[in-house]
Amino acid sequence: MILWVLQGGVVLVGITALVLTFLIGKSYGILFLGMTFVFVGVQMLRWGHSRLVSCPLCHGKLMHGSQCHKHREASRRRPFGYISSLFVDVALFGRFNCMYCGTPFRLKR
Repeated sequence: MILWVLQGGVVLVGITALVLTFLIGKSYGILFLGMTFVFVGVQMLRWGHSRLVSCPLCHGKLMHGSQCHKHREASRRRPFGYISSLFVDVALFGRFNCMYCGTPFRLKR
């Protein structure tokens, strides 16, 4: 989840740097290129970590998207997809439903 939030921040800083490159000066272009490399690095870390997280019941990869049909109990918060909605559910409510088998899980406190 920390990587998901970090990646969102990197995207916001990168977009801001790109806009400032065209409005103010080329010095922000270096920041944009740096954020591009950081984004790729965080994306690779997220991909590697997502392969390790699976549902305890059905063993579906929760944070790694697949073309499997989603269960009718899977929650999806608009405008997010299933995986981002899982992060939002965990962060705000401390629970989530498996998107493949529909089993509800609560996080231990």
